[in-house]
Amino acid sequence: MAAGKGISGGYLPVAATFTTEEIYMTFYDDYEKLKTLFHCHSYTGNQLGCAVEIENLRLFESEKIVEQVAQKAEDLDLLLNELQSLPHVGDIRQLGFMCGVELVHSKETKVAYPSKKRVGYQVSLKMRELGMLTRPLGDVIVFMPSLASTREELKAMVTIMKEAIIEETNEVTSVEV
Repeated sequence: MAAGKGISGGYLPVAATFTTEEIYMTFYDDYEKLKTLFHCHSYTGNQLGCAVEIENLRLFESEKIVEQVAQKAEDLDLLLNELQSLPHVGDIRQLGFMCGVELVHSKETKVAYPSKKRVGYQVSLKMRELGMLTRPLGDVIVFMPSLASTREELKAMVTIMKEAIIEETNEVTSVEV
């Protein structure tokens, strides 16, 4: 397994590769046999990144970030459920703070917007205008707030998302799709 951004909080380049003992031993041998797993990343051993990583791990433990996120994820679920009533939200997928809000032309049939309309992109642009950066994957709005987000910030972000979805999908739908 490869891990990266979360180790340093996403601020500095740090990455790690984890493996089982069995896989490790498959590549373990005398150097001359060149059986080494020739894998590392350009971020290996970055001293400043490692210092930040250690502090970030300390904060995760002392601030009980994992426990906090589990609690706040339940609040986020309730906030996102408010979007389910919107006529052009087809599905909301969430695992913790990783969320995808699917935009559809018809909620009842789950018919997608024509890709040339770029509805997800338009909604993301509107969200930017309203003060929030995110990105779409097609017509799915990717929403992954910072783990340090407060409940008030989560509410504000979902409010921005809702406003942008309403405004942009109404505009697209009022024109022939």
